[in-house]
Amino acid sequence: MAIPGSERSKLQLFSPENIPTDAAGLPLADLYVELPRNDRFIRYVCSGDAIGEGRMRSLARHVNPNFYIKLEELYSTEHSAARLGNTLMSAKFSDAAILHQKRDEESTRKTFSFAALDEGILLHFGKDSEEFLKKPIAIELNTIFKEIVSPHLAQLSLEHSPINELTDRLVGVITPEIANLRLHLKRDPHYSIMIQESSAITSIATLFAVARGQTSRSTFKDLSYACLFMDLSIADISEERRRTYYLDPESLSSEDKERIFAHPRRSLELVEQRLKKLPDIICQMIVGHHELFNGKGFPRQQRSEMLAPLVRILALAVDVFEFMKRQQLQGDFCDLSNAVEYFVNEPVEPHMRRHGSTLCREVAEFLRQKY
Repeated sequence: MAIPGSERSKLQLFSPENIPTDAAGLPLADLYVELPRNDRFIRYVCSGDAIGEGRMRSLARHVNPNFYIKLEELYSTEHSAARLGNTLMSAKFSDAAILHQKRDEESTRKTFSFAALDEGILLHFGKDSEEFLKKPIAIELNTIFKEIVSPHLAQLSLEHSPINELTDRLVGVITPEIANLRLHLKRDPHYSIMIQESSAITSIATLFAVARGQTSRSTFKDLSYACLFMDLSIADISEERRRTYYLDPESLSSEDKERIFAHPRRSLELVEQRLKKLPDIICQMIVGHHELFNGKGFPRQQRSEMLAPLVRILALAVDVFEFMKRQQLQGDFCDLSNAVEYFVNEPVEPHMRRHGSTLCREVAEFLRQKY
């Protein structure tokens, strides 16, 4: 990928030893080098890829061995806020420009701390386990898994449990460009409930993806984006009406029903108005996160067997979260493993199941092995 020299003002220069990296030393953003003769900047290293001494020596022989990073990747929170605008967040983001000016090079050298890997609770990632477990995200996933399946969490609010903080760390590793945006939205009363629920669902969906063998960084990144944006159009629904939705959705007013049933499509419209290049799979997850195997979901009543595997995983995670939330509101707390077992043993005809039996069984078996 090339960037014309006319866009030089959008780039920030970094020496190799000072580029923003994660705990494993991998760059958090794409790295570009300058070709002065052509007045172009070309991408030399992709985000998350190792640079290596050999590549550095080769680079030094041909061009100045310094890297450039796009400013929008460095100042990701402000950039996202500017693009999303007032449709998605409150006027508090008018301070974004001030924050942008205050950021200096030192503050961008951000690294993430990771919990020690607990050998007693180790996730396995198929044939690539050995290599994947060397990555920082594997440590985060193990930490989250250990916390999310712990029995004591069944007695806590789903939204205010350690799951929230764990998800913040996970998103910081997977998608640093939206991590701070999530934190800002969570502090805003208008979005706080939505972000809290999104945090729990992000953790659950990530674990379900691992259970199904989908362990690429792009998978986790797509899930993070989809969970952040999928309920934007109903962010302002009150806690009382949310409670009614979980306990007795039929008792909602016709207006509330219509709004809730249309919210996946409407949320996608809101995001597409501001984020023109959203990947197709994220769009599919946003609009399909309430579709069911039996075709009785919403907004399109589409049988989930027709949807992409990652959409089905997210739809199951959303349904499991809502089941756990309903149990919690009724005072009958349920942990994650038991919630999944409910969907495995759902007492209905196969064609009327809410989720595919293979998907539910594989997730349940994964949890049984680890818990």
